[in-house]
Amino acid sequence: MVFIWYLLRFCLMTVALVVMVLGLYIVLANVGLSRIPTYERSRIEASEEELREGRKDVAGLLPDTCLYGIYDSKGAYLDGNFPERLQTEAWEITAGDGYTGRFYNTFYMRLEREDGKILVIRYQYIAKFENPRLRSLFPNAEFLFLGVLLALFLLQAVLTARSFGRYLNKRLEALTRIAAKVGQEDLNFQQEHSDIREVDDVLTSLFLMKEALQKSLREQWKARQQKQEQVAALAHDIKTPLTIIRGNAELLQETEDLEEIREWDREILDSAGQMERYLAVLQETLREKDGSPENTDREERFDSASFLRELEEKARALGRAKAVEIVCRLPEDEGILAGTAGFREKLMRAVQNVVGNGVDYCPQGTCLEIRAEIARHRQRDFLQITVTDSGPGFFGEALAHGTEQFYQGDKSRTGQDHYGMGLYIARTILEEAGGCLLLGNAAGGGGQVRMRVPVETK
Repeated sequence: MVFIWYLLRFCLMTVALVVMVLGLYIVLANVGLSRIPTYERSRIEASEEELREGRKDVAGLLPDTCLYGIYDSKGAYLDGNFPERLQTEAWEITAGDGYTGRFYNTFYMRLEREDGKILVIRYQYIAKFENPRLRSLFPNAEFLFLGVLLALFLLQAVLTARSFGRYLNKRLEALTRIAAKVGQEDLNFQQEHSDIREVDDVLTSLFLMKEALQKSLREQWKARQQKQEQVAALAHDIKTPLTIIRGNAELLQETEDLEEIREWDREILDSAGQMERYLAVLQETLREKDGSPENTDREERFDSASFLRELEEKARALGRAKAVEIVCRLPEDEGILAGTAGFREKLMRAVQNVVGNGVDYCPQGTCLEIRAEIARHRQRDFLQITVTDSGPGFFGEALAHGTEQFYQGDKSRTGQDHYGMGLYIARTILEEAGGCLLLGNAAGGGGQVRMRVPVETK
């Protein structure tokens, strides 16, 4: 409706401009400042009888804007004010019926005089100014009036467009203001209105979007708080078993010198130290400090064989604690693993998380297999470590979401509480190193986790 109103106003203004220019044209004609198109023809017809009589003052009987020529009966040019280029042309044009039009506004009239000579007059059907100077500047006054009308029409179009633009811009200020607030993450604004329905529709959409965004942010914040609370609870709960392990280990050190007990004691102390390091990393994560750890630019390189032997020792110790047999199949080929400072410890943490998960899913008296090999994938060499447990395997949902943070799956599978961190931490560490973690099920049953990390073969 706003557009229709401006269009109607534009049309009315155009009609007004036409009337104004036409009125100016009529006023100038009435006061004698301009001549109407029929002026020259009317003067010729009024003087036609005298022109036929052959009066010598032909120019005085014709308007000063007319051209004429006097010819004998054979077409020889005798007198007149025709330019040389028109002398022959004018005779040939009027050789027929004596009255011929030329172009859209130029005409010729042929009169036979009483003395036997022929008078050819050239005149025009156009408006002209009375003033010779103006006439020399604007030979066709109609074009001038049309030009003025066109200029005023274009000026009116520009002014109307600017007026329409200012009107819309004023109504769209609310949209700009709301968009700026959203860009500044300021969602504290109320719904606004304008007198344009389409703008109101957009404002309503923005308000609904704001409401939905606020709801989403609140839910995300709530979920984040819950995750932080879970991580904090996990960090706190680690202290209890850590205290028990360390206390028992210190008591075992004071007992008789039994080699087997001391070996277990060493493993307990190593695990306790490892838990302490994990706890420090977890507490550092909760602080959410900016910046990268120190010495991250330093490269750490180590051979895969020593890494796998250490993994085997830790896995067997974990298996003894859970009464699960650990079967390791290590490759003969060796390679070099490389990463930033602390990469070996991170990679061991990732693999141990997977092994720990596998041991938890294995019933007592069963076995867990760890197979390592150098595999080539997409024209790159990888150290692939496959952990296969004797549990129920991964169900459909677990295959899709098992590596997501805090995904706990079906607790009935193990009867134990899991925080959903192990596979997520392993996947994150492997992906940071350019590797990957894949979930699947073994052909004979049981869950299977494949871990790949880039390796330089020797």
